[in-house]
Amino acid sequence: MKKNTSVPVIGAINAVTAARWKDYAVRMEQAGADALELDFYYVANDVSESGRKIERRFVEALKRVKRNVSIPVAVKLTPFHTSLAHFAAKLQAEGADGFTLLHRFYEADLDIENLEPLSRPHYSDSRDLLLRLRWLAIISGSLTTSLAASGGVHSVEDVVKAIMTGADCIQLGSALQKNGIDHVAALRDGFAAWLEKHEYESVRQMRGSMNFARIPDPKALSRAHYMHLLSSWGSE
Repeated sequence: MKKNTSVPVIGAINAVTAARWKDYAVRMEQAGADALELDFYYVANDVSESGRKIERRFVEALKRVKRNVSIPVAVKLTPFHTSLAHFAAKLQAEGADGFTLLHRFYEADLDIENLEPLSRPHYSDSRDLLLRLRWLAIISGSLTTSLAASGGVHSVEDVVKAIMTGADCIQLGSALQKNGIDHVAALRDGFAAWLEKHEYESVRQMRGSMNFARIPDPKALSRAHYMHLLSSWGSE
């Protein structure tokens, strides 16, 4: 990748032990990675393992990596933490340079005739972005780390929403599988046109304009939104 491209290359790592996290991080830096993304994918299926223990293990992995590399290190988070914002704050305090929100789990289905699990990868769509928007808005309103939106970005409107809630950059996967590589340019050009149409002077002016720090009384807004959903149920 480094020999054949001129853009920064980010190496993604998913490991188990702190030693493995460190080893792969060092080797990726030596191979030329400009930054790292630690993918904290983990399914907690041991009833004796507490959430605190799991988070402590991830924090130790981050600390080990940060001690042994000099390039920026981001963390890719899942939504399955009791207090995701608190966990993100702990990781920022230990040196995380950014967060990717959020890891998208591929859930197994069941074959009820042959009695076995089925793994069927599926593309995301814009509905998957909604969970990311919530956590982008919360985390960007209280932390200072760089944020990437990952999962559910398919249209120019999706890009606008992600940046308004605090994203510094966008990661694309399913959108490119569906529409091809040229979709990157289509989103970029469409976003530039949207900014001009709505008289934004820069992306910086937009970024975080709808996060929890800049929306008046966000707790009341969340409650009002919930009540609106209840009161409008069945009205359409």
